[in-house]
Amino acid sequence: LRWIEEPTKAAVKAPGLERASAVGELDVLLTALATFGQTVEQSAARLDAAPSALMEQLGKAFPGGEFLPELAADFAACSRCLQESKWRATSIQQMVCAAKEKGAGVSKALHARDQAWGPKLDCDARAEALGKRFGKSLSLSDKKEVLQAKTRANEDFRRLSADAEAALDAFLAVKSEVV
Repeated sequence: LRWIEEPTKAAVKAPGLERASAVGELDVLLTALATFGQTVEQSAARLDAAPSALMEQLGKAFPGGEFLPELAADFAACSRCLQESKWRATSIQQMVCAAKEKGAGVSKALHARDQAWGPKLDCDARAEALGKRFGKSLSLSDKKEVLQAKTRANEDFRRLSADAEAALDAFLAVKSEVV
């Protein structure tokens, strides 16, 4: 029975689930959105602090300067725009965090599926060898064990594929929520 227990050299990646490549693309998009959100939050904070100190210094340097009220109004308008964008950026940050967690779940599910692929191929090959005319002679109980192992491996792979597919669907649906 030694040949039954020895694994064959099987491919690491299971076939199918071609949409899995979109996980990396969506992760790049989520990272860009997170960076943008952080930039907006930081810019809003900086602009809030800058005008008062700047206007004070400009008022000292150019007392009675005609452009100062217009500049102050421009700063105030920019600050309002950034503050309005800040809550959107915060909302995006929260969506990105939730999406990244789903992405980690997808990666885990895909990895588990890939891990089940090698044993499935091994069990398939062992079961196929049972039907060969000049193959090894096995007792009925050994044949039963090989066929049961094949069934378990197929069921495991099918279940893990369904789990990965569901996780992938949920993650890819995030794209429409975020974008």
